[in-house]
Amino acid sequence: MSLVPTLLPTLVPTRAGMPRPTAPDVDPGLAFGRLTRAVSVLTTGAAPEQWHGTTIDSLTLVSAGPPLVLVSVGHGSRTALLVGAAGAFAVSVLAADQVGVARWFASRRRGSGAAQFAAAAQLTGGAAHTGGVGHRAGPHTGAPLLAGALAWLECAVVSLSRAGDHTLVLGEVRDAVAGDSPRAAPLLRQAGGYGTFDSAAGRPATAGRPGQMAD
Repeated sequence: MSLVPTLLPTLVPTRAGMPRPTAPDVDPGLAFGRLTRAVSVLTTGAAPEQWHGTTIDSLTLVSAGPPLVLVSVGHGSRTALLVGAAGAFAVSVLAADQVGVARWFASRRRGSGAAQFAAAAQLTGGAAHTGGVGHRAGPHTGAPLLAGALAWLECAVVSLSRAGDHTLVLGEVRDAVAGDSPRAAPLLRQAGGYGTFDSAAGRPATAGRPGQMAD
């Protein structure tokens, strides 16, 4: 049985000025595009030939005890199928200077298996990336953990539940490691673009062209 109940309109008295229940043909993307989300790369696969990575901006901490996180991926996508088959996944929380990494793992050009991590130089470019994206296999999941990230999580799948056109993946955190730079800036996503946080202005400083998430 799914752990996520069917979402029904809440029946409450409607007062003047209060928003009414959302109509089926309303696209919430316009409103949610204003939200700023941290960008990560979800990886899965216990062996190099099974590896897969995809860019996400849906990582959510659900519970601290037990430690549970939630990610949302396209229903029926390659990511959803592979995470379900592996029963585990890892997340690398990207730093502000990893825009190229985010774009690569959101691109359909990245291929499959370990080649995704070796071929990443095609989009990221520069001498620092000529060998692809630096990574190591996670000790708990075998999934790749990306070099240069701000933090890394390794998780065991607790449940997969369909929610509309996405699959909600609930994971129990088996290991969580923070990088050595606690004040390093995260990579952010807003209105389809990537950017960083302007601490002086106290607001997201969005930069970079919009990108479409792949699977």
